[in-house]
Amino acid sequence: MNLPSSFRPAAASVAFACLVLNAPAEPASESSAPPAVQDRLVLNGIVFAGGRGLASVSDPAQSRTSWFAENEVVSGLRVRRITVDSVLLLDPATRREFTLRLAGVRSGAEKEAGGGDEAHGKAWINSTANPMLHFPQPLPLDLQRRWAALPASEKQAIIDLYLRHGWRLVSAEVVGGAATFAWENIYEAERREKLRAGAARFEALLSPEQLRLWRASQSRQPILAVDGRITPEQMQEVAARRAATQAFHDSLDAAQAAALEASRDFTQGQWQD
Repeated sequence: MNLPSSFRPAAASVAFACLVLNAPAEPASESSAPPAVQDRLVLNGIVFAGGRGLASVSDPAQSRTSWFAENEVVSGLRVRRITVDSVLLLDPATRREFTLRLAGVRSGAEKEAGGGDEAHGKAWINSTANPMLHFPQPLPLDLQRRWAALPASEKQAIIDLYLRHGWRLVSAEVVGGAATFAWENIYEAERREKLRAGAARFEALLSPEQLRLWRASQSRQPILAVDGRITPEQMQEVAARRAATQAFHDSLDAAQAAALEASRDFTQGQWQD
């Protein structure tokens, strides 16, 4: 079912939710943080919903971004306390504590005077600093199950958090007691246009024979398994495609190879806010 009108983005900020993304870790005053953990953990955002605080934390060393509540463990560290702008973590082995903080929290007046929230502008959303660059982070399962019963203000806070990452909620459908969400990226059309422009720049560097091979490789039909198996003929086709792909890549000079790599990355170039 579509979202009711009460869930439309609100002009005013939600008082209980403080949402700031991609903040660096800061050591707590109680003691110095373990260097390895301090250097890598990133506090992406905090929201209060369903009667508790939830923190989105990234660990680049594990290529992982997850939600955590108090008393849960992130990268071997226990979450002791979640506030509107920080998370207090405990190292069980050393009993040392340190804090991940949300940096750059700005008031409404400061944002208005400074031209908005640059931390969540178009350039940031379309950069590798955004932990939801390619996909929206799944909500915790308990929130999915309780979505229908959450107050409208708490739903709006969650919706706003994802919008700050570049994801707009299209619909939320409750099936079997749990909600299924459909999201769309607010810059999808611009991302596709950047990729098309990059592909055109790459093709302009190719020789006529390279261009023929490249376009042929892009128009190949997928190989479908028959009764769950690949036939000998299909295996031969797979091997031939791999050889042709390798030969094409081997034919590229340094400038062509760099242009091919750039054509696949919409984060490159300028994103004007």
